[in-house]
Amino acid sequence: MKLRLLGSIEVFDGDKGLEEPSGLALDPATKMLWTVSDDTERAFSLGGSGAVERSRSLRVRAMDLEGITALPAGALAAVREEENKILIIAAEDGRILGRHPLSEMNGYDAVWDDFEDGPEGKGLEGITVDPAIGALFVVKKDAPRLLLEVSPDLESITAVHRLTRDIGFCSDGVLDEDLDVSSIAYDPRRRRFWIVSDTGRRVFLYDAASRSAEGIELVVQDDGELKSVKNAEGATLNADGTILLVITDDGKKSLLVAYEIQPADE
Repeated sequence: MKLRLLGSIEVFDGDKGLEEPSGLALDPATKMLWTVSDDTERAFSLGGSGAVERSRSLRVRAMDLEGITALPAGALAAVREEENKILIIAAEDGRILGRHPLSEMNGYDAVWDDFEDGPEGKGLEGITVDPAIGALFVVKKDAPRLLLEVSPDLESITAVHRLTRDIGFCSDGVLDEDLDVSSIAYDPRRRRFWIVSDTGRRVFLYDAASRSAEGIELVVQDDGELKSVKNAEGATLNADGTILLVITDDGKKSLLVAYEIQPADE
């Protein structure tokens, strides 16, 4: 696949608390676009212009939110990095309906060493859902990079994918230990995952069936030139899977960037 840059808009809004965008999700049912900021207890609704819609945004009584997705049943799900926990959030008022630590799930033994013995600040960074089966998928930032499948009832880790260099998770000029993953979006149309890397400045299209990935550089227009995107922290797809949206955490220069998804031979 390849990506054609369509454009970008600024999303930083200090007055409304959106200073560190971290995660992105489009709710196919309501067409609402959601993001979180890990320093603010809110889930932010973004309008078509990228502006925060205060009246539709939600107060969520939890800090350190790092990723968000819209569930088929109408709720939202987010992850907390430091606690490696999935939160289920009511989309109408921001109430936390459930807190689900990975450490309490069946199958956690397979990744216990990766989480308990690893350095701090290397926990969960993104979350997405396969609406056809209801399974959730979360990604661990690095040290090591992981993709975990979680059962719809949030009781079990049912699959572990190690996102290693030998299956395609690499970026020119970036050491393997420095390459992270910062967000994930499931693509029902292609039955693959779009996994963003902040430090790699690219997105990986990951095929879980073959356990292989292809990397695509993320670029943005800057002073008339195409430059690599800085600090990509969230990704989602439009309803028909033709456009990839990426949000960046770059202070007052934070952006929402749109790309058309094209076959490589176009």
